[in-house]
Amino acid sequence: MMNTTSPAYVILGAAGGIGSAVCRMLASKGAWLLLVGQTAAKLEALAEELNGLNPDGDYRSRVADATKSADIDSSFTQAVERFGPLAGAANLVAQNRAASVDCVWIRCAALRAGRVSDVRIGQ
Repeated sequence: MMNTTSPAYVILGAAGGIGSAVCRMLASKGAWLLLVGQTAAKLEALAEELNGLNPDGDYRSRVADATKSADIDSSFTQAVERFGPLAGAANLVAQNRAASVDCVWIRCAALRAGRVSDVRIGQ
C-alpha cells in the first residue's frame, strides 16, 4: 500500500522504552511506521497497540540487527517500497549496539535523495 498522505518513519529500536514512546507519539499524529528491532513478539505487540491508537495507520514490524549495515539497508528499502518517500527515521538503539548514526542517515538520504528529514521530537 503506497502512502500518499501520511508521513512515514523507520524506527530502529522501536520496542524499547523510548522507542515505543516515540512510536506511540508518531502514531497518535497519524504517522505510518516500520518498527525495527530484535524481538518479533515485542514488535508485533507494539504494532497491534498502535493499530488500536490509529486504526487508519499502517504499522509494520521487521526483525533486524542494527549492528549490521545490510539489515539497516534492507529495513529502509522495505519501508520505501511499502510507504513511498519517508518523512524521517529515528535510531533509538543503545549506542554500543547500533551501527553508527551516520550510517543510518546516509542510507536514509540515499534512498530518497534529500527528501528525508530527521525526526525532531517535541517540535
